[in-house]
Amino acid sequence: MQRILIGAIGAIVVVFTIVAFFLLNIAATALNLTALGFLLLAQIIICGGVIALVSMRTEKAFLRFGTAGTLFLYGAATGISMLFVPLFQSNTSIFLLIQLGILTATAVVFLSIVVFSRAIKAQDEAAAASREDRTPKRGGF
Repeated sequence: MQRILIGAIGAIVVVFTIVAFFLLNIAATALNLTALGFLLLAQIIICGGVIALVSMRTEKAFLRFGTAGTLFLYGAATGISMLFVPLFQSNTSIFLLIQLGILTATAVVFLSIVVFSRAIKAQDEAAAASREDRTPKRGGF
């Protein structure tokens, strides 16, 4: 039920963003459309990430907090970069490059968190197995 609610909220935010773009009479230049596309992509990624966070089991704390932090930083970086769109009127390709850099850095950080999370889980399982080997089978020390 939470996933459906989060998905519905995400869809409403995306639709609102599109409607606001056209109702505010923002010029449909290549730069503004590129900015809109990356803003919508960020909203979709953040919504999907929050749905994934809600669906995760609680024992994956490193993955949960790492994903939440990564999503927050990605949203913040994308939002801040949208404030500087007018500076790139003469060169859309630089803006595109910055957005792709933000997206790439986010993907690298997220994949690193997944790899480290799996390594932590493997270490925890190995430690639990070694504890089981050291416990006495019958009374005594």
